[in-house]
Amino acid sequence: MLETESHLSDPIGGHLSPREHIVLQLISLGHSNKRVAQRLGITPQTVKSHAEKIFVKLGAQSRLEAVMRALMLGLI
Repeated sequence: MLETESHLSDPIGGHLSPREHIVLQLISLGHSNKRVAQRLGITPQTVKSHAEKIFVKLGAQSRLEAVMRALMLGLI
């Protein structure tokens, strides 16, 4: 099985925290870390931390890849 397939067959996205889901949704709309931070009243560094956790949980290496995997998993 390809690495990509193993990530997609795992319901890892179900393990995203509620805040990570919100951050992922805002990222999917094209918002920068700074803009996400402003919208949520948190620091850009906190957004970056959430994004890094999202990437790990979704097996992604970029914002685009995370969004594409989330779309494929029906998370957003």
